[in-house]
Amino acid sequence: MGKNTKTKEINVSGAMYITCARDVCFEKMTGCVKTKIGVSFADKKYAQNHSKTGKTYSGDKYISLGVWAVDEDTQIPILRDPFFTLGGIDELENYLHGVCEEKWIENGGRERFQEDPDDRSEFMPMKYMGGGQEWFALPIGVLKMIATIKNIRKGNASMSDLDMVTFPELAKALLHAPKFEDVPSMHSSRQKYTSHGNMYKVTTTARTDAQKRADKTAERPYARDYMMKEWC
Repeated sequence: MGKNTKTKEINVSGAMYITCARDVCFEKMTGCVKTKIGVSFADKKYAQNHSKTGKTYSGDKYISLGVWAVDEDTQIPILRDPFFTLGGIDELENYLHGVCEEKWIENGGRERFQEDPDDRSEFMPMKYMGGGQEWFALPIGVLKMIATIKNIRKGNASMSDLDMVTFPELAKALLHAPKFEDVPSMHSSRQKYTSHGNMYKVTTTARTDAQKRADKTAERPYARDYMMKEWC
């Protein structure tokens, strides 16, 4: 359990999904929720279905918190000059996973875990306790942050309601994500039937060369530098 067999793709659009494995005892003990930041190279509907299942970790109950689009050529932060790279869903996932582990280390989590293998602290990667590569012990406050962002995007809340201090990097990724229907490579005309899931889906890794060229130059109603903004 926990082995990551997903094929890596360079600068390809897709969907990021966030799923929780609710575990009451774990949450009371740690103040954290077992949370998966996963990706799918597919459209919204397929990613939503995918987010509700999983083999890389288990809990009392899987709860899908939502899915968000990521376009190709999005400016993704990196630690070295020029401090960003143009990437897609894989690059954003790697960045957010790296941020989680950095936060865990900076808060002394790794040292405490080395001293006590039963220690569980905020942002701890679940891989260190036999879980999946995409799972982390996120502070419970992150769930409220995600719910607020979803309400802001629906027009049911304002920025003044948002407390993003717990995980601002994730807040940026969710708050300014483009709409699926606006991402050229996820156009509904490209849906094809798949027996895996018994449904129609758009697979962004199955584009023709002509489609890739058209997607690269297509106009977008959104900017792709939102991850680099100081304030979101």
